[in-house]
Amino acid sequence: TLAAAGCAAQGLAAQQAAADSLGRELGAVADSLLVRTGIAGAAVAVVRGGELVHVSGHGDADRFARLPVTSATVFNAGSIAKSVTAWGVMRLVEAGRLDLDAPAGRYLTRWRLPPSPWGDSAVTIRRLLGHTAGISHPSVRELPWRFGRQDAAEALTGDREPVHQADPPGEYRYSGGGYAVLQLVVEEVVGRPFADYVSSEVLAPLGMRSSTMGPPFDRLGRVAQPYDAGRPVTLHRYAGDAAAGLYTTAEDLGRFAAAHVRGPNGEPPGRGVLAPATVSLMLGANQAAAPAGGARYGLGYSIFPTETGGGRGWSMGHMGQNTGWAGVFWVHPPTGDGVVVLTNDSRGMELHRRVLCRWAERVARPWRGPLCEGEPARVAGAAAPGGSRAGRDSAAAVFADSLLRAYFPADGPGIAVGVARDGREVFSRQYGLADLATRRPIDAATPFYLASVSKPLTALAVQLLVRDGRLRYDDSVARLLPELAGIDPRITVHHLLAHTSGLRDYYEHVDFSSFRGLSDSSVLALVRAHPEVRFAPGSRFDYTNTEYALLSRIVARRSGRPLSEFLARRVFEPLGMGGTLVYDDTTRDISRRARGYSRHGRRFLLADQDVLELPDGSRMSFAITATGAGGVFSTVGDLLRLDAALSGTDLLGASEQETAFRVHARPEDQYGIPRVEGAGYGWFVSERYGTRVLWHDGSHGGRRGIWVRVPAHGLGIVMLSNDGQTDLVNLATTLADRFVGDAPPPP
Repeated sequence: TLAAAGCAAQGLAAQQAAADSLGRELGAVADSLLVRTGIAGAAVAVVRGGELVHVSGHGDADRFARLPVTSATVFNAGSIAKSVTAWGVMRLVEAGRLDLDAPAGRYLTRWRLPPSPWGDSAVTIRRLLGHTAGISHPSVRELPWRFGRQDAAEALTGDREPVHQADPPGEYRYSGGGYAVLQLVVEEVVGRPFADYVSSEVLAPLGMRSSTMGPPFDRLGRVAQPYDAGRPVTLHRYAGDAAAGLYTTAEDLGRFAAAHVRGPNGEPPGRGVLAPATVSLMLGANQAAAPAGGARYGLGYSIFPTETGGGRGWSMGHMGQNTGWAGVFWVHPPTGDGVVVLTNDSRGMELHRRVLCRWAERVARPWRGPLCEGEPARVAGAAAPGGSRAGRDSAAAVFADSLLRAYFPADGPGIAVGVARDGREVFSRQYGLADLATRRPIDAATPFYLASVSKPLTALAVQLLVRDGRLRYDDSVARLLPELAGIDPRITVHHLLAHTSGLRDYYEHVDFSSFRGLSDSSVLALVRAHPEVRFAPGSRFDYTNTEYALLSRIVARRSGRPLSEFLARRVFEPLGMGGTLVYDDTTRDISRRARGYSRHGRRFLLADQDVLELPDGSRMSFAITATGAGGVFSTVGDLLRLDAALSGTDLLGASEQETAFRVHARPEDQYGIPRVEGAGYGWFVSERYGTRVLWHDGSHGGRRGIWVRVPAHGLGIVMLSNDGQTDLVNLATTLADRFVGDAPPPP
């Protein structure tokens, strides 16, 4: 007996030594990356055999106050909140208070989903948890901390557009908005605030006593100072705590990670909060939800296939990123291992990915999935701080190719990507098919529908007319377009360009039950019928398509030519943009375009320029010939030519560029490439890498696009996709981070 006890003690000591060794190894990776990247601080936790065995703090929780990160430091965990929310929802399912396959609308009285072509009966609790309900808003809005918590129903209504069905239910579309709907469902069922329910029913029973779902106003002194690219930023609250509002410590999140597997003393998965069978159900790879690269999405979790010495397995967890924060927790159930990394910097994804990939090498190697795909080549080829741009661009290109291959299989819809440095292409690749029916691949000449990426081109047309002296920014829209009787006479061209007119988006007035498309004339009719404003012009920012549709009419009125012809003569033809056109009511041949697709389970449905395919096989007309807010077809190469022209002064002079590219309006919410400072003329303006970043994204049906410019680094990035579920903002930010690297802006 004594011998057995001695062997057991030796075994425990060996396990603890191994755990300590792994913790020190991961901590050393974090320490080196804090120095290399300039990230302020990080916390790391390690789980072995279903038990939290290591927690360590690294770097600064607050540089100004010289406060170090400790095991008690609180971080915002971003989208990791979704996994905790899923536990709260499934607890109600176990209690019989929610039906997993019932429509969410059954439980809602304070808010309803707006009408859609698909109805809301298929927007079930299960689909909301698994991102297959077709709900809009991939992320929820960041709002000033001082406003306190927002009512869940108010958050769903939104300032710019309400949460709504954007795709047919059944296909994967990552949606923070869907989790905001779940938050309201929980509140309606339990009759109390969501944060209170999650605290008492999930966090406290799991021993997560330093965690809150929503801003921890009672313990601000323990919350780390968030940083964006090294600059301190203010704390935010979130329009949907269920999607992004978890505040926690690495120690608490380690306990949560451990609760997914059997504990060292036989404690069951779920730890009494959920039944083991429920945890198993949540971690099952949802075959309808396929984000990329072999990954799946369960009910509140990403699922990645892995391989170990014992054969194939899988790992699960979630990543999160908000302005000033980034984190990850990951668990490998076959071995009971887990890891947690939390950082107080927007660039923390780089750090937590490197720590996670090192953990994966020790626990489940080789790592199968886009997260660590190409990691050895990236690490070996990465330029050191201060290295040459050519070396950094070469290493970044290797990484970009590996990442994009993982995201876009050769037999599905894909993407075209181009990166230019000082007007010269340094990376250009195409992945996937432009047309699934004919198996035609995407190539460098494939035109894509730009959707709202058209807005910078519309703004450019206005700027050229101002340069010609044929238009002024303070001209009254009512005088320029007298056919719009009743429009507020205070609205100027400037207000339209900067999204401060107060006009409502014309899509708010479209009858989607009979929707067949839009033209310039039908848009004008909608505006004429609804000229009212939300607020006094110039007093607020409110992004709407209406403003840029009116700018298209103004260009036509002042130039004597439609926008399509004006841009062709003044921009496209002089710059050799032969693959670019504005598609209006005039006949245009775009037969070689990339056709847009949305996912429905394992099927791809057309969601294209002229047709929308429904899950039952029927089709509806979907002709879009409206211009200004959208309407442009272009190629990656053509947009990079325009990017190069905007870097010089022939097209727009230096002072004209400064007017166009500075912040004219500051939105209350933060979205897109962190950190959004506001809106210029046709561009969003972010502060990143210690300099200005200009960008605009667009989406319509199955088409996605983004154009990013970092003028101080001579960098332009264009990404165009015909997969409606592509998250281009995150992909573009990841590539921009890689191509900028550690280099400071040139003097």
